[in-house]
Amino acid sequence: MLPAITGHGYEELTGIKDGGMAMEAYVEAVDSGTPVERKKEIERELKAYCALDTEAMIRIWEVFGGRRKN
Repeated sequence: MLPAITGHGYEELTGIKDGGMAMEAYVEAVDSGTPVERKKEIERELKAYCALDTEAMIRIWEVFGGRRKN
């Protein structure tokens, strides 16, 4: 559904590509044993993944009851 709405897909991402992976990455990021560099990498991947999800939600909102374009 995401590509149909935004023109972008999760396959374009490096690392995190779905919700399950995002949850696992978050658990790894908050683990005290995870190195700082890995935490930074996870942060970048989560931000990219969440940006696509947010874009899709905004587009859905615009189409189904948000700002109506005249």
